Amino acid sequence: MNDPIGSIWRRWDLHIHTPASFLWRSGPRLRDVEGAERQQVLINLVTGLNTAVPAAFAIMDYWTFDGYLALRDYLASPNSTKLDKVVFPGMELRCEAPADYRLNIHVILSDQLSKQQLADFKSTLRLRLVDRPLSDDALAAVARQLSPDKLVTLGADPAKVQADDREAAEVGSKVAVVSRDSLYDAIDTLPKDSALLVIPWEPYGGAASLDWKAHPVVVTEIMTRADAWESRKSTCIDLFHGRSTDDNRRYIENFLQSIGKPRPAISGSDAHSSSHYGHFPSNSDGERATWIKADLTFNGLRQIVNEPTARAYVGSKPSELVSIEGRSTRIIEHISIKKNADSNLEEEWFDANLPLNPFLVAIIGNKGSGKSALLDTLGPRFAHGRL
Repeated sequence: MNDPIGSIWRRWDLHIHTPASFLWRSGPRLRDVEGAERQQVLINLVTGLNTAVPAAFAIMDYWTFDGYLALRDYLASPNSTKLDKVVFPGMELRCEAPADYRLNIHVILSDQLSKQQLADFKSTLRLRLVDRPLSDDALAAVARQLSPDKLVTLGADPAKVQADDREAAEVGSKVAVVSRDSLYDAIDTLPKDSALLVIPWEPYGGAASLDWKAHPVVVTEIMTRADAWESRKSTCIDLFHGRSTDDNRRYIENFLQSIGKPRPAISGSDAHSSSHYGHFPSNSDGERATWIKADLTFNGLRQIVNEPTARAYVGSKPSELVSIEGRSTRIIEHISIKKNADSNLEEEWFDANLPLNPFLVAIIGNKGSGKSALLDTLGPRFAHGRL
């Protein structure tokens, strides 16, 4: 979805869940419904996405692409409800790490990947304890490896875990971890630049609590593999973006070396209900919405890796957008060009409406394509305030 106006600031919610998630809190789950009832669940999902404020979303269900694939299949079916937003596939994982908790990992993938490529990615992930490719059956096997006392501690019934595959898979979802090497291998199975590895920092299960002193090599490896970070604290975002402040001046150079280079920071809603899509958390800094200045494409999203401070913002509204809105009456939104029937010009002209980006406009084209003619046409009008 390339917008002819180019890259502009929009809200993006890059951490939402669907009815395929085992923690879904808004009506029935996809696994429990069929036929017309299943279709209604997907209609409700599309309605929730269309109603929410963000223009783009990443589905981040635990351990599965089922929700994304069900949505994509529904949208391809006849008479489906039209989706007005952009949705990317993703997966939320727990990964082995030098910590007394499971490290939270998010992977956002290109919406141009095929169903088979998504399946290949998932099957390359390997679960610790059972050393098997990720699947519901493998998650159930993880749970069944746990002793009864551990299952009881997790709030599970050991007998039911042994007898019920679904129960076992859900328990496994709560405790399983993938190996780091298999995660890197899974990303490598995909075409180049079709994945973004996002690691939460201070949110639940984030990397901020990793044991740097005891495991400096492993922690540095994890830190440098991240394409982006999930963070909601302005002091942390300053660090990721490489902004030196009075608070971080003593250690920012060491921190940047640990993460490799400045990286973008984002903040998702983590919504487990479609009514909560785009409802970002708040703290003392205000609303922690994610704003991205890019086309509504995966390639557009990837530009935040190259220009983290210019294209990614967490907060109520980017200052650049605020400044534009403050002088909205002096911004040229578009230029209309029409043929003059009374003109004596021999050259044929064309009717066109050219939307203008409020931040940057460049005229690009081959020799003889009309760049100078356009400037000659616009110049006097800009000079005399005729636009």
